Amino acid sequence: MELSRNDPCPCGSGKKYKRCCLLLEQQNLTGTSPRLMQALQLYEAEQFEAAEKIYRSILTDVPSNPDALHYLGLIEFRHGDFAASVRHISLAITSKPSVAHFHCNLGNSLKQLGQKNKAEAAYRKALRLDPNLTLGLVNFGSFLLSERRSHEAIDLLLKAVKIDPNHAFAWYALGQAWYEEENIDSAAQCYRQAVALNADFTDAQINLANILIRFGDCRDAIQHLQEALRINPNNLYAYQSYLAALNYDFFPNEDVLQAHQNWAAQFLSRIEPLPERPPSLTKPTTQRIKIGYLSPDFRRHAMRFFVRHIFKYHDRNRFEVFCYSLAGREDDESVRLKALADHWLPCASLDDRALAQHIRDDGIDVLVDLAGHTAGNKLLALAYKPAPVQVTMLGYMNTSGMKAIGYRVSDSIACPPNMEAFFSEKILRMPNSQWCYMPDENIPDCVPAPCISSNEFIFGAFHNTAKMNDTLLAAWCEILRRVPQGKLLTVAWGKEAGQRLKTYLVDAGILDNRLVILEPKPYTQYLCYYQLADLTLDTFPYAGGTVSCESLWMGVPFITYAAPTPGGNGGASILVAAGLKQLIANSIEEYIDLAVTLANNKDALVTIRTNLRQNIESSPLADGVRYTHELENLFTAALAAIPY
Repeated sequence: MELSRNDPCPCGSGKKYKRCCLLLEQQNLTGTSPRLMQALQLYEAEQFEAAEKIYRSILTDVPSNPDALHYLGLIEFRHGDFAASVRHISLAITSKPSVAHFHCNLGNSLKQLGQKNKAEAAYRKALRLDPNLTLGLVNFGSFLLSERRSHEAIDLLLKAVKIDPNHAFAWYALGQAWYEEENIDSAAQCYRQAVALNADFTDAQINLANILIRFGDCRDAIQHLQEALRINPNNLYAYQSYLAALNYDFFPNEDVLQAHQNWAAQFLSRIEPLPERPPSLTKPTTQRIKIGYLSPDFRRHAMRFFVRHIFKYHDRNRFEVFCYSLAGREDDESVRLKALADHWLPCASLDDRALAQHIRDDGIDVLVDLAGHTAGNKLLALAYKPAPVQVTMLGYMNTSGMKAIGYRVSDSIACPPNMEAFFSEKILRMPNSQWCYMPDENIPDCVPAPCISSNEFIFGAFHNTAKMNDTLLAAWCEILRRVPQGKLLTVAWGKEAGQRLKTYLVDAGILDNRLVILEPKPYTQYLCYYQLADLTLDTFPYAGGTVSCESLWMGVPFITYAAPTPGGNGGASILVAAGLKQLIANSIEEYIDLAVTLANNKDALVTIRTNLRQNIESSPLADGVRYTHELENLFTAALAAIPY
């Protein structure tokens, strides 16, 4: 694609091309011959073919002209011919090795060719020649980020923004580096600066929005995502982030469904399904049904707690299990899950159509999406309809919006009949629960309720702060007003998230010492936080899943409000499966009353907590064999329903 003077600069600075690299290119001209100036004017006018002819003509007369060589290399870079770009920029450097800008652009081309060591050497040479070359600092910093060397990148990018505080891409790249280093507050400030400098910087808008979601400021995040979509309506990442954000606060169910369906209409309408293939049930009965599970989270991620038992307990006489891993980086949990599958297929590098074709070639009968609209998904691959039965479950508690996904696995509590209208999929209901939890081994022990030996009552809330909207916080404040001895214990990722919670409670008249914010910890240490809580509080309108199961396993009951939203009944489903339906409220007022009642009735609370882990272990919530058998029955019935 040809570059206009007013387009964003290809170096990623966030500036317009004419104000960035084009200007630098002009400034780095080593000669002022009429032909060079004519070529430059054509280049500026985006007449690259005409400019290229002049540069080649100059090189015919003066083969070593560094500017003609360099510009020819830039044109080739722009056209995607990176090998030719390297060749000509290298010749320019041979002719005039002291131009830092030449070395920086050589690094860019080498990077595109995957010649990482040579690219790094070129960037370092550029910065030796000119330590204050902003473009060199930014491009080398971005290179280091791509190599997961964020700590090294930070020093370069801090220097870049100090030299040029108006360099939007430098701020953006610095935000990425801080994020990789898990300094989410600094990352947010960098993205804010990038957006302030360039409101049309789509990626900065999106990344800022996703951090704001984690801070619990979903409505502000949605505004940034809508702005990103105004700039680029076809940005898939922005749209899916927007859909995910709609789950975290009270929006009309009809509007949320429509947003998902609009996404499907926009991004899937041009995708032609692969030719149909008959299901395995038309084959001899001796052949097994092939089930494919698709997820970016086959790694140390919460998904592991809900798929281990499925992979382990599938009846291998009837089913053959394929795992399509979209994880960019696999880890020890990936190895564990791989051992439980019949086939493990790393597919992160495949595009949507190639992935769909791979699934089709494997002859998958039932394809199960485990991500929905969460990060790293490959929903577009399912639009090609690679399998005769396509199902979504677990990873995303809302509709996909896709016609190509025929089914959603849920249960009668998580998706009561009055919620069916807000899903584009047909609901396949598990007899007990959509959840079945298999925790890690060697997790901390349960302990007695702390309130037994204390005058305080500790309410725990260890959910993603994205779920902590103003309506929920108002309910928590009312609970604290009515339980004077109560404190709220939570974990916040980022100081800004914690400050938002503290400000809300203080503004509501709750003393700040009644909110205890704990630091995120490695998983096993984090689970010990449950030992400090007497009762945990579920979120609404997007209920907890993993956190709620963790709480019960750690011996701490939770209360939930079964909110009238697609994601509002997940906690109720868990409690029914655990035999604790008395902890389900049907309104916000009931939710508040229930929390207050349990805080004031320690005997009732102790009764619920007694042997809670053992009770969960013997409940449907932890019965992996039963759950997997029930799931197999649903999949088999869906296959049998295909008309021949």
